[in-house]
Amino acid sequence: MFNRDEKLYYDALKSEQRMIKPTILFWRRRFGIELSEKEAREAVRIIADLVSFVAKVERQPF
Repeated sequence: MFNRDEKLYYDALKSEQRMIKPTILFWRRRFGIELSEKEAREAVRIIADLVSFVAKVERQPF
């Protein structure tokens, strides 16, 4: 079974396909930049990695 971090990561990747079009629209509207589908997919993966990293950091004792 997956640990919590892996589950967050895989949930984010699972939703990648649903996030590609909104990511393209966001960049077009917000910054006037036209992303390819490949670039949008990479952006979504980076966000998924960040979500996983933040989840790990939040549980670390200081």
